[in-house]
Amino acid sequence: STIDTFRPGVNFGTFVGYGTLRRGVIDDQIRALTPEEREKIKLLLRDAMQEGAMGLSLGLVYGHERISPTEEIIEIARVLQETGGIIALHLRSEGSELLASVNEAVRIGRDLRVPVHISHLKAVGRKSWGSLKKSLDLIDNARNSGVDITFDVSPYNTTGSLLYLLIPSWARQGGFKELFRRIDDREEHAKIIESIKNATLHYDRILITNAKTKTIVGHTLAEIAEEGGISPEEALLSTIRANEGRVAIRGRTISKQNTELEIAYEHSLIASDGAGYSQDAAQAGNLVHPRSFGAFPHFWHRFGSERPEHAITKITSLPASRLNLATRGTIKKGNFADITIFDPKLFRDRATHTNPFRYPSGMEWVLVNGAIAVENGQPLGTRAGRALRHNI
Repeated sequence: STIDTFRPGVNFGTFVGYGTLRRGVIDDQIRALTPEEREKIKLLLRDAMQEGAMGLSLGLVYGHERISPTEEIIEIARVLQETGGIIALHLRSEGSELLASVNEAVRIGRDLRVPVHISHLKAVGRKSWGSLKKSLDLIDNARNSGVDITFDVSPYNTTGSLLYLLIPSWARQGGFKELFRRIDDREEHAKIIESIKNATLHYDRILITNAKTKTIVGHTLAEIAEEGGISPEEALLSTIRANEGRVAIRGRTISKQNTELEIAYEHSLIASDGAGYSQDAAQAGNLVHPRSFGAFPHFWHRFGSERPEHAITKITSLPASRLNLATRGTIKKGNFADITIFDPKLFRDRATHTNPFRYPSGMEWVLVNGAIAVENGQPLGTRAGRALRHNI
C-alpha cells in the first residue's frame, strides 16, 4: 500500500471518514443526500472496507455531517454488516445535548447490530458535567441489553478544539460561507452574540493555539477582548471572521471527577485525541495540545500507576481487540512484537501547555514489529511500522 511505501515509524491504521465520503460525492455542498448519492457512498464505503479500513468514522458535530439524519447514517452504515469493522463516532454534542447524542450512538448500535465506539466521551462545560454519569448509565444499560458499545477518554481536563464550534449549531448550518454571512448581517450577528452569552463560556480559559494571525496565538479570548476594547463574544466572532474560521483553541472545560469516572469504567479505553508531530513543529509558531507528546505517560502518572494491570489493559489489549487486531496488544508467541519497556517510577509526561513538544521521561526501549525504535531512551529513527487492516 501507499502507507507501506513511506515506511512509517509506527503502525498506522485508519477509518474512512463519513465527511470524506460525503464530500467525495457532493463536494462542499451541505445538504441531504439523494437516494442515488446514498448508493454511491455505500459503494465507496464498501471499497474502503475491502481495502482494509478499520471502519466508518462519524464526526457528527461538524458541518458536513451534522446535517445527516440518524436514519441516513444507519442506512449507509449497513455496509458494515457485510464487511465487518466498527463505527467510531464523535457525538453531535458534548454539551447541553450530551444525553441525546449518546442515545443516538446507542440507537445506531442497536439498529445495526454493529460495534459502536464513542470517541473521547466527555461533558464540556460546567452546566453539562452532571450529564456524564447519566451517559455512563445509559451506555451500561445498552450494553446489558446487547448493544456492543464502548468509548475512549483523553486523560486531560483540557480540550483541544476549534473556536467556531463554540458558536450555536443553528448559526453554523451551511458551513463557513453561511456562518460568515450571518456574522456580517447585523440582525443575525446580534442573535449569535446573545446565544453565545447564554452559553456562559469562561473566556479566560479559552486559549488560542493555532491561527492565521500569529499574534493572537498564546492569548485567551478574554485578553483579546480586553486588548480590543470589545466584549468577549465580539472577540470570538471577529477572531473567527478574521482567520477564515480556522482557529484552534484549548479550554479548561472538563471535570476531573468525570475523567476519573470514565477511566474507572470497565469498558473504557484511553486515547490521546491528538495528532502526530515532529519536534520541528515548534518552529511553526503554534501551540499543540500536550496530549500529542504526553497522553499515555500522563495517564500512567496521574491515573494508572495505582492499578497497573487495569491501566496497561486500557492502552494495549483492549484497543487492539476492539479493532480486531488479533495478533497485537498482548505479548505472546506468534504475535507482533510491539513492545515498550519503561521505568514505572520515572515514566511521566514532560509536555506542557506552554512547551508541548517534549518527549516523556522513563521510556527506555520501544520495539515496533520486532525492530528497536528507542534504545536506552534515545530514538533511533527506525521506520518499522506497517499499515494495519481490519480484515488481515
